[in-house]
Amino acid sequence: VPARVARALAAAPPAAAAVALRLPPFVGARLLPFQLEAVRFAVARGGRAILGDDMGLGKTVQAAAVVAHFAWLHHEGRDDASR
Repeated sequence: VPARVARALAAAPPAAAAVALRLPPFVGARLLPFQLEAVRFAVARGGRAILGDDMGLGKTVQAAAVVAHFAWLHHEGRDDASR
């Protein structure tokens, strides 16, 4: 295993529940609890996650929320993926 892969696997991401999401109100207010959990999970991993929900459960909305979180951070001038 290459050293960079071993480091990536060894680095534990923050707990998804501890991630403070930055979402526009029109996005955050529409997400269901399980969708918010998935968004926090993806954000805790720097946006690198696979959404494996069944059809019709809102994977597109979850992905848009992850993008909105990072866009909000970029707009604020903070490119820190974990906050």
